[in-house]
Amino acid sequence: MQQSPAIEAVAPLRASEDPRQTWVISDGRAGNHRQALALAHHLHRAATEILVTTRKPWSYAAPRVLPFASRAFEDPIRRVLSGASQAPALVIGCGRQAALATRLLRARGSFAIQILNPRLPSSHWDIVIAPEHDGVHGQNILTLPGSIHDVTPSRLATVAQTPHAFQSMPSPRVALLIGGDTHNQSFDQTAFAALLEEVKAFVRRTDGSLLISNSRRTPQVVSDGLRDAVDDLPSYVWTGADDAARLGEFPHNPYSHYLALSDVIICSADSVSMLSEAAATRAQLFVFGDVSGTSAPSKFARQLIELGRAQVWTGDAALAEVTPLDTNGDLVTRLHHLAATLHP
Repeated sequence: MQQSPAIEAVAPLRASEDPRQTWVISDGRAGNHRQALALAHHLHRAATEILVTTRKPWSYAAPRVLPFASRAFEDPIRRVLSGASQAPALVIGCGRQAALATRLLRARGSFAIQILNPRLPSSHWDIVIAPEHDGVHGQNILTLPGSIHDVTPSRLATVAQTPHAFQSMPSPRVALLIGGDTHNQSFDQTAFAALLEEVKAFVRRTDGSLLISNSRRTPQVVSDGLRDAVDDLPSYVWTGADDAARLGEFPHNPYSHYLALSDVIICSADSVSMLSEAAATRAQLFVFGDVSGTSAPSKFARQLIELGRAQVWTGDAALAEVTPLDTNGDLVTRLHHLAATLHP
């Protein structure tokens, strides 16, 4: 019996253990890659991870399509676009360069989900998922308060049971998650130095411990000085895999452990992904940096503050129980409903 259009529309969103049928596409930036991969995880679809480096001149215009756009990509995307291999059933992209790939793959038969506002008509994709603070709306646009992530109570519980070097450190464990420069603003190193002194003072007052993680965007001069700055405290500092290998530390980024085991998280207000993931934990959340600007992270930080899930860091914290903010709870249900609605 022939399936109805609605059933066919939802089919690419059903669970699959075949990674060839689902491609997760990004430019490799942590926030973009994690969101696309998290969506595949929520859909229970094993996925092939593809990091794109779009060739010029197509990279300048992406996701707009210039002539001969299939030449912008390497295999396996190029093989599909040239007709040499079959398109995957589902492609999930995040970021501007990935949006060009998902748009072109849709023309080859893939069901295309694009995460983040592509700043073109959403009709070029099957579904667009955008954060609420972008203020975009449309028939095939699904909005979320923050970013897509896979920080769930069950995953945090599993991570908490996995041994790590800082598990025996005293509570309260204070995690300091550091971002860096963005296209909207520069990381204020002077303000960060003052913040670090305040955080250290709080850790001393509470007889706790300090967990620090930088990002790829953190200025090198800041990362280089972190270990010496906190060597008088119970602390664990992550400044990248190369440093960890050189110092004989755990070789894997402890970010997930920080989320699972921290009592307090202080997060720079320059990453929607980091703020979303921190808000999904049971740790008290504080933000530092610019929360008054027009950038997406600033808008989302203000939203978290208005919801009562975050506070601006002022140098102290009164420890209290918090309720995690579940922004992704009904994501799969909404996706299935939207797909079926678009093809009644």
